[in-house]
Amino acid sequence: MVLKLPHRASAGGTHRHGAQSIQRESKTLHQDTEAATLKTQAVGTRLLGERLQETHYWKSELKRHVDKLLADTESLLALKTRLEKALDATEIPFAIATDNLNCRTRRPGADLVRDTVEEELVKEVDLIRSIQALLKRTTAQVVTQIKVCNCTLWTKFTQDNLSKALQEEQATNSLRVLVERLLRDTTDDLRVQCSSVDRAFSQRCAELIEAKTQLEMKHAQVLEQIGAQERNIVALQQAIHNKEAPLRVAQSRLYLRSLRPNMELCRDEPQFRYPKLCEECSMVNPCVWV
Repeated sequence: MVLKLPHRASAGGTHRHGAQSIQRESKTLHQDTEAATLKTQAVGTRLLGERLQETHYWKSELKRHVDKLLADTESLLALKTRLEKALDATEIPFAIATDNLNCRTRRPGADLVRDTVEEELVKEVDLIRSIQALLKRTTAQVVTQIKVCNCTLWTKFTQDNLSKALQEEQATNSLRVLVERLLRDTTDDLRVQCSSVDRAFSQRCAELIEAKTQLEMKHAQVLEQIGAQERNIVALQQAIHNKEAPLRVAQSRLYLRSLRPNMELCRDEPQFRYPKLCEECSMVNPCVWV
């Protein structure tokens, strides 16, 4: 005999399985979160150490380059002075050559010719002009480079970088605080949910125990009823067995009475009684399967 459990008990098994699944997932998520936090902290410590070494390196490099820029600036200032002096030094030769050319244009008659001296004077004037232009351009480049190498500008640039670095540090700290709070809040939420699952699981277990008790009581009642029915079947079978002999006797007598000759074949009191007896004996058999 197959007994079907109530839908409530089946649903209880489903809820219990779901609760266990949530507990496993919560535990796994908590472990993964803690492992990720430790890994992130280790990576952060390593990166911070690397960043510190890099900062020391670049600080040393910055000092070295600043010292080099100071020396280069002094050298450029000296070069600028030399260029200015060289430019000033070209003024006298340029004036002399120009004056000579002007004087030669005032030569009389046959002396006013373009000779080698004049050609060389023209070359000298052109050369001095080219040199002056080159010296002026070079001086301008030196002045520009001196401005670029100005340590005040580099100091401001460094201060701007430090300010930017400070902003990034603040952003990093804010992000770190956010991550820590996120990890803490998610862990707390998981713990609260885990407690809720435990309570629901305990309540469901109590309901299942109660349902099991009720089913056991009903099962005992059903078994008792089955035993009573089995005993009833045995009694009915015995009753049928007990009726078989009287039924055969009654049927035999009815048959023999149907063979009576002539006037003896009449419907007397025994004739009415035997069919009723056969009917009563036949009615016992179907009752066994009720």
